Amino acid sequence: MAAVFSQCHIVCLPSYHEGVPKVLIEGSASGRPLVATDIAGCREVVKAGVNGLLVRARSAEELADAIATLAANPSLRESFGARSREIAVDNFSIGTVIDQTATIYRELLSA
Repeated sequence: MAAVFSQCHIVCLPSYHEGVPKVLIEGSASGRPLVATDIAGCREVVKAGVNGLLVRARSAEELADAIATLAANPSLRESFGARSREIAVDNFSIGTVIDQTATIYRELLSA
């Protein structure tokens, strides 16, 4: 996927229902700006106006507008991409995920 993302300017996931989408995490880790639907899971990775744009589910017009906004604005893509990388490192690195999972297990075992 790194090779694919290196050729992309924007990572987009229009979805109706998600867990935390791996494609958004990978796009974020690759330093790409994101466009996704404003639903649970996607909101955990895409911070609207920080590293990408969120649009209403099933709104093709909003989706097209968001993509067009980023396509027309290289500096915004660059800014969102840089923040995407920071968010991925801070929130979704393997060490962070392992620590969070272990914490949940410890809490469940002590309950």
